[in-house]
Amino acid sequence: MAWLKRWWPALLWAVAISGFSTSGFSSEHTSHYLIPFLHWLLPSASHQTLELLHHIIRKCAHFTEYFILSLLIFRGIRAGEKGWHLRWALVTVLIVFGYAALDEFHQSFVPGRQAAFTDVLIDASGGWSIVEALPGQVNGYNVARTWASDGFRGCWVLALGTNDTANVSVGSAVSRTARIEEMMAAADGEPVLWVNAHTLLTSGPWSEANMETWNDALLAACSRYPNMRIFNWAAMDRPTYHIADGIHYTSAGYAIRAAAIARALARAFPLSGHSTSCVVS
Repeated sequence: MAWLKRWWPALLWAVAISGFSTSGFSSEHTSHYLIPFLHWLLPSASHQTLELLHHIIRKCAHFTEYFILSLLIFRGIRAGEKGWHLRWALVTVLIVFGYAALDEFHQSFVPGRQAAFTDVLIDASGGWSIVEALPGQVNGYNVARTWASDGFRGCWVLALGTNDTANVSVGSAVSRTARIEEMMAAADGEPVLWVNAHTLLTSGPWSEANMETWNDALLAACSRYPNMRIFNWAAMDRPTYHIADGIHYTSAGYAIRAAAIARALARAFPLSGHSTSCVVS
């Protein structure tokens, strides 16, 4: 298939980056062989200097792996065409930053690794729920309000809802509709692309039935907000994109999802005007 020929290098490299995010490549592990090697190269260097060099090497490696990913994604977007277009570059940046944020989220669950704001330069702290927040975190609504008060103007891409509909199903007093209205108020009339929800679960708070109820609430809201469009990710999602929990995605699945969101954003809100349908695919 033509699309696979264009995209397999980027997908393969995304899987490799996920491998680099495992505990085997944590700072503790790489220090076991990098610091002795640096000491061999620089026998007179202090331990503090060696530690600093170790840190710099790791950060350079982090930059390099995502620089390579950006080149491979740009190659896929170009689809064999010649020249250079700003739109290609912007979509590439969106996909890379999205994948970087997801990779940092993945690292937060890996022993010996931790998610770092400075590694992706993106505020993902409100990614769990619109209303509820974990200790030390900020919910999605407050993150959006902060961005808006700081002067952000442009398209909002919201992939919230999976945890929100689960929270409502177990008794939250804040309805699905109220949650959607809060985020739309925070966007203050700016274009909003909302990614709908999908899981593989047949029961429990995160069941697909609860996701469908959330998606129905999004559809109902879309008719009230002319600046809102819904990306129908649920129709594109495949079981092979998921890890064993049936909720989260594999590295390749996240890469496919990020690329699909970028394409949907371009269709929902092109350079002039916007799509006529509430739902884009």
